[in-house]
Amino acid sequence: MSELVALFAPEPIKLMIDPTRYVIIPRPITIQFHKLKSYFQKDPIATVQVVASLVREQRREEAQKFLLEIMTNSSLSQLSQTIERYFYIIIASLNAYTGNEQNNKICHEYLEKSKRFGDNEFAECIYGFNAFYSKKPCKDYFKRALELNKNYAPALIGLALCELKDHKDGVALSYFIQALKKQPTNVSIRCGIGRIYYSQKEIKLAIRCYESALVLDNICMDALINLSRIYWDIRTPQTVKRALELANRALMIDNKCAPAAIVLCEAAMKCNNYKVVSEFANVAINYGNEQEKIYGHFTLGRIAHQKQDFVKAKEEYNIGYLSDTKCMFPALHYRMAQVLFREKNYIQVEKILMNCLKYNGGDFDVLKLLGFTELKLNKINETIEYLEKASVFKIDYTIELIVSSLLEEKQPKKALEHYQRINEINSTVEVLNNMGCCYYFIQELIKSKECFEKALNMDKGSELRTTLLFNKGRVLEEMKLWDEANKCYQEIIKENPWYFDARIRRCYHLWDEKQYNLASQELVETIINFPNCEDAKLLLGEMLCQQGKIDDAFKIFNSVTNHNRTNLYAFLALARVMAKYGRQDPKQQLEAVKLYGKILNADPTNVLALGGLALTTAERKENSSNPIPFNVIIESLQRVNDVCPSYEVMFSMGTCYYNAHNIQMAKSIFESTLNQYGEQVEVLNGLAQCEFMLNRYKEALEHLERALKIEPVSQIVYNYQLVASCYLEEQKQKKKLYKEENEQLRQNVIGYLQQFNNLKYKMKTFEENWKSLIEQARKDQEEKQRLIKEHEEQRKRKIEEENQRKKEEEEKEQQRRMEEKKMIIEKTKKEQEMIGKRIEERLKDVEENTTEKKKKEDRKEKKERKRKVLEEEEEADGENKVSYKRKERVNEKKMEEEKKEDNIEEKKENHSIEQSDDVVSL
Repeated sequence: MSELVALFAPEPIKLMIDPTRYVIIPRPITIQFHKLKSYFQKDPIATVQVVASLVREQRREEAQKFLLEIMTNSSLSQLSQTIERYFYIIIASLNAYTGNEQNNKICHEYLEKSKRFGDNEFAECIYGFNAFYSKKPCKDYFKRALELNKNYAPALIGLALCELKDHKDGVALSYFIQALKKQPTNVSIRCGIGRIYYSQKEIKLAIRCYESALVLDNICMDALINLSRIYWDIRTPQTVKRALELANRALMIDNKCAPAAIVLCEAAMKCNNYKVVSEFANVAINYGNEQEKIYGHFTLGRIAHQKQDFVKAKEEYNIGYLSDTKCMFPALHYRMAQVLFREKNYIQVEKILMNCLKYNGGDFDVLKLLGFTELKLNKINETIEYLEKASVFKIDYTIELIVSSLLEEKQPKKALEHYQRINEINSTVEVLNNMGCCYYFIQELIKSKECFEKALNMDKGSELRTTLLFNKGRVLEEMKLWDEANKCYQEIIKENPWYFDARIRRCYHLWDEKQYNLASQELVETIINFPNCEDAKLLLGEMLCQQGKIDDAFKIFNSVTNHNRTNLYAFLALARVMAKYGRQDPKQQLEAVKLYGKILNADPTNVLALGGLALTTAERKENSSNPIPFNVIIESLQRVNDVCPSYEVMFSMGTCYYNAHNIQMAKSIFESTLNQYGEQVEVLNGLAQCEFMLNRYKEALEHLERALKIEPVSQIVYNYQLVASCYLEEQKQKKKLYKEENEQLRQNVIGYLQQFNNLKYKMKTFEENWKSLIEQARKDQEEKQRLIKEHEEQRKRKIEEENQRKKEEEEKEQQRRMEEKKMIIEKTKKEQEMIGKRIEERLKDVEENTTEKKKKEDRKEKKERKRKVLEEEEEADGENKVSYKRKERVNEKKMEEEKKEDNIEEKKENHSIEQSDDVVSL
């Protein structure tokens, strides 16, 4: 009966696996049981064992066919009731929880037959399992089975599976342990306990359960598959070897086993054996469930991706992507997004990755790719959001650099945090330069200067040196240290004469100090030396405009626009000159409007052009000969509003529609402006004008009253008086105005007129005070200028005095050095003369010594000759030996005395020679 209990075990739980690990495995060998059919026809017990083995090998159809052949070939009278009951039970269980209506009928039929033998609890369990796999309520079946037999293990297993489905692992584990006590050799129970331990990350206990199941049944597919996955995830040499051995055994039992094929597919992918990977992936696609098929397509797509075959990779990824609606394989969605990003299909990439975030949260790679996608779609805020989330997982140099550069102008403090992270990873000149810019934006000028100086010390002749010097000059200029800033600009001009920004900054400074001639002169020199310097020309034109030389400025702006048709700043300056100084000339006003339209066509978000266009349109009056091109203006403003919506754009659109006599459209624009940006006096006045043009005086009065509550402007008061008079006249004509309402309206008008008169009086007093303040400010300014000039003259005098003092000190120092040189020369001359005299004296002494030495040598020779003569005589006279000896002693004494004298004279000569040598060396 223990073999039959295995029929109640559920299908193995499909665990999620990491699709990045892989191994080569030989093809499995299947076992042919049907060849032994003739033998088992004689032995019914053996027939049951064969059927159970076929079921364990997932060959249910073969088992049912084999059992039906045995039953048809053998009469039931020949079978015992036990064997017959087993046959009914097996056929019912083989047709259970298949999802096929015909199989359900067969299952029900054989269950009813088995009830004759008292197996009611078995039938309840089969009904329960059928409902369990059909996703219907099933606990009641198992509870009824336990009521019939409280020790019935299949019912306990069924309840455990129900609790597992409800994610109550502790309750399920208690049911499994009770069932295991009843049937200790049931491998299905041990596998169920192993699954619970694995979900609780008790890996050692899970391995112990599955290994004990394999000891009891060495072909238990559930144990083989799950153990192979567990050992593969541990990833040590021993466990990998064991995982591959178990997966190979599973495929030998069933060559259509997709889970085992996936484990082997991972191993083969790890070894880059794409041929074997394709075979196992196809097994998963052909014989696996939905998730295993998705994995198979994903693996084939990765092979093509690795081989740079992006078309095939996209096809395989797309098949898996369409099946994986709940993003169970986030790696598949990420790979699909990678291929689409390469094809620049950024909208689809954004959709895929957002779906990935919805179901699985974010990881580093997904957030990074999503951030780059948003950057390509020009969604700056979203780019910053996702890349900052990615930086939480891992600090990446590229991400930090992109985020900080995007935040640099709008949120410099936040950008500075990212730059500091980058600086910790890799301190470079570029990073220090950007940190200095951030400090400059938040007005921490000292730290900004330190960053630029540190970058200049690190810099060794790179292209950034000029930029660093210019940035340092700007910081020094902001710190009011113009002399030091000017040194930086001069160094830039010396190293790179073509760097015009430094020249222009010097001109700005001269202009601020009201040295107009010097500023203009330097700009003219720059233009002469560098005729293509358009920035210098534009700045010169602006300066000429401020000096009132409009014609000269106009010529300069025209020359720049004729030379370079893409310089929007030149067109903007030209349009501004025409709009500001040509107000009395409708042609120039129209030309200014056209120029603003050209600028907005090239750059729809140009705020300066937008503001100039709105101002020019508001000031210009309708002229039949030169009509305003409102259609062009409105189209440009609409494009600007689509790209960069703002209050100014909406108000300008409403004004243009009003001036174009499209009152209804103007009214709707003003109303939408109120809804989006709140109540503004100008917008309420525009709405009142639209209502007035539509002869809806009462509504116009309401809008004007709301505007007056915000700010009692004189123009609004005048408009209110005008609209109120029209409204009263209209009501008089229609005879619908009551006296009280008339009186109330008149009182409102009188009140607002009183406010207007008070406003006029305040304006008069303000103008008088303003004139006195202006006069005082003028005097203060003159006094300030006088003090500045005095301070400048004092500074110049101090500089001149300091320079004069330095020159005098240098001259004195030079004279002192010359005198010292003369004294040293005279001293050396005297010493040379003394040395010459000493040398002459020593030479004389040497000559005298040499002569004396010669005399001595002559004396020695004479003595030697005398001695020889005496010796010869004494030898000849050998008679008197005593006298000879005496003479000999006497001669010896004389010789010793002569030698002593000679030694003393030699020492004296040597000493004199040494002294003469010393003198010569000096």
